[in-house]
Amino acid sequence: MNLLSKREVEILHLLRNSSRYQTGESIALLLEVSSRTVRNDISKRFPHKCTK
Repeated sequence: MNLLSKREVEILHLLRNSSRYQTGESIALLLEVSSRTVRNDISKRFPHKCTK
């Protein structure tokens, strides 16, 4: 069973509860990680939804 990491839960929470469009960079700033880390976390869980 693949559970979500704490950071992945935080990313989903930010996306779901935001009234505005969120970029990877804005999420990264809020979570104090790099935008690449956010991108990797999202693509790991939703590989068919991510594009380059």
